[in-house]
Amino acid sequence: MGLPTTDLYFRNACADWLHRPWRRGPVRRIGSNTFTIADTLLLIRRDTPARMHDALNWRGRVVYLVDDDIAAGSTCRHLPADYRGRLARFHADWQVPLIERADLVVATSPALRSVLDPIANGTRLLHPFWPHQPAGLDHFSQGETRMVHLGSGSHRGGLMQITPALLTTLDAEPNVRLTCFGRPGEHPALEQHPRVSMLRPMRWWRYRRWIARQRFHIALYPLTDSPFDAARSANKLAEHAIVGAAGICSGAWGPMGKLDDAGICVGDAEGAWERAIRDLVRDRARAADIVGSAASTLRLLFDPVHQREFWIEVLAA
Repeated sequence: MGLPTTDLYFRNACADWLHRPWRRGPVRRIGSNTFTIADTLLLIRRDTPARMHDALNWRGRVVYLVDDDIAAGSTCRHLPADYRGRLARFHADWQVPLIERADLVVATSPALRSVLDPIANGTRLLHPFWPHQPAGLDHFSQGETRMVHLGSGSHRGGLMQITPALLTTLDAEPNVRLTCFGRPGEHPALEQHPRVSMLRPMRWWRYRRWIARQRFHIALYPLTDSPFDAARSANKLAEHAIVGAAGICSGAWGPMGKLDDAGICVGDAEGAWERAIRDLVRDRARAADIVGSAASTLRLLFDPVHQREFWIEVLAA
């Protein structure tokens, strides 16, 4: 099955290039996340063993897109043990030889690119593209303040770190509701709170539909101080804009440095997350201003032209 990464970094912007039975196109899809154009093979993150063998043995040029610091994730104490194990096996069995084979490695964040630079034959940076557009501000006229954490299971370490701040805020602000994702038992303190909606993780196709219909006022993106989290892309910033929420994010995370006044950076000082959340809960006008600024600042993430120009250059090389 195709990965979210494949949509966000190629198919969303370039689907009309794909060869179809009813339409000729320059790009052929030979696997869920593997494509060829002329003598170039593009592999996005991973595919079946057969397709990854194809990449390793390809006689032409290979472009490999990497969206996580897999090596760092394999030893990150904030990730579930079974996930670390899968990352470790993939890194040893596939990613190292794929990076060594690739003529070009595409990274999805500046921090990840700096990790890959010393071991790759060449690197480029690419940001995601969403076909949805940022939400307007109509929902800010509604009464209840809705917060959301859009992270997956790999983000649970950051959510655990701010759980005390969230519980304190919810207890002090009866007009606030929180939505987040998690499997039963992952976040017991949040699950027990009457104004927390804990959603089960969704398949990618369902999540894409779900997020387009949602509206929130505040989006939370706490990250741990691990190298794995430091290498994350700007994708969550786009998701925050799609749901119309003002983002509160860990200040050490690289993409936040480009937001200026279009988001709130939270440092490591004790109580910093609680203060940031409660201040924004009590100042909805400021939250709306942040949402409006972010939609303008992040316009690159909602414009397919940048990705199309990138792939025209890369695939035609």
